[in-house]
Amino acid sequence: MPSSTKRMANWDLLRSIAMFLVVVCHTQSYLDYGGHIPGISVSALSRISILCDPLFFMLSGFFALGSFKKSLRDYYLNKISTIILPMVVYSILLYLYLIPFSSMSLGNYFDFFRTNLENGWWFIPQLVPCLVAAPFLCKGLDALSEK
Repeated sequence: MPSSTKRMANWDLLRSIAMFLVVVCHTQSYLDYGGHIPGISVSALSRISILCDPLFFMLSGFFALGSFKKSLRDYYLNKISTIILPMVVYSILLYLYLIPFSSMSLGNYFDFFRTNLENGWWFIPQLVPCLVAAPFLCKGLDALSEK
């Protein structure tokens, strides 16, 4: 049975490259063995790869808005199951791994989670309102393009 949507392989490839560069950018401090990998300056690579974040988010937004064909309920359930739920599960596993058992409590977990949202996971509070607004933006842009 043929798919109702056509893949755009060139944009998928660009998004994959951007994804790889996100990893390079955010692991630069771990890879920096005296400032270089044989033949490649990791510091220069990191500076160049910083462009990957906006590129990756723009392409992800393009794919998200371009394929919005679900009901609002299904869209939000999908975002909860693919973004919010994995983040909560990961944070619980990270908390269990990093915090000594004697210091564990629900209050400490919420402090741990809040601290991560304010620091390393700063993009999540930025992303959630965008995901909430995306279906309405998509409908508005569709209506605008028809007139």
